[in-house]
Amino acid sequence: MDKSIYQVERLFVTAATGVMVFAVFCSIICDFFSTSKGKMYNMVEALMGEGDLVGTVAASITISIFLAGCVFAVKTAKKDWGNDKTIKYGLFIGVIFLGFGKGLAHFFPNGIGGAQRLSLCLMLWVVMLGSSMAAYTRRHIVLQAIRKLITEEQQRVHAALGLVIASFFTLFLAWVGGEYAIMNFEQWLNADMKAGKFESVHIPYWAIAVAIPIGFGLTLARFCGHAIFIMKGIMEPVPTEEELKAARGEIGADADFDEFARLVEEEENEKNELESMAWKAATGIDTSKPKD
Repeated sequence: MDKSIYQVERLFVTAATGVMVFAVFCSIICDFFSTSKGKMYNMVEALMGEGDLVGTVAASITISIFLAGCVFAVKTAKKDWGNDKTIKYGLFIGVIFLGFGKGLAHFFPNGIGGAQRLSLCLMLWVVMLGSSMAAYTRRHIVLQAIRKLITEEQQRVHAALGLVIASFFTLFLAWVGGEYAIMNFEQWLNADMKAGKFESVHIPYWAIAVAIPIGFGLTLARFCGHAIFIMKGIMEPVPTEEELKAARGEIGADADFDEFARLVEEEENEKNELESMAWKAATGIDTSKPKD
């Protein structure tokens, strides 16, 4: 069951993060294209003076710099492509982006209201569920210095005691967060659902505040469960790398690590071989042959 909850948390955090990034990105782009006078306009106006052509010249320079940046980005990402293909795809991406920005400015001339607020609301959910996910994968910060001072026989007691102490602190935060969420929920109900919500996105305060007791509640349950498992010997006091990979659901992590190690070893061998060849060419001594 805990694994299923973790999978749901990861799916929600991934989706919420995507919505946050997209909302803020669209808001910034919309504000940029909705602004008639920017820094480039001010620079051109300072050089040319006031006139009807200032806006046209400033827009042309801005678009040219942006398209050049898109071409450079494609060239950096696809180094094996020819110049013609790089320019074509770079300009294509730039034109699509410019069209997207102008479309946002057309449909939202006053900016996308509530994008920043929505992102902040989702951020609280991401942080709270992220804390719970870190408890599931046993990735919370521990004091390694204190652990080194404890004997091997006392490691289980020390790890379990640390989780119990953290559980009390987490319980307090979950209780305070729950009280705050309930207060906002009652305020929202007493106002016939017309108050107690954000004006820009129309999301009730309690719908965001409830992330605090949920996140800390899941963290509390996992801390307590881990403490029990450690004392019973089911779980190691210090999580192993295999345990962390299994908790994160990493598939093929060992194969990827082995492949990386193999590439590093090949690179190191090639480097040593080149150094030996250079030394032999300079001194005439072959260091690759074993000495008698």
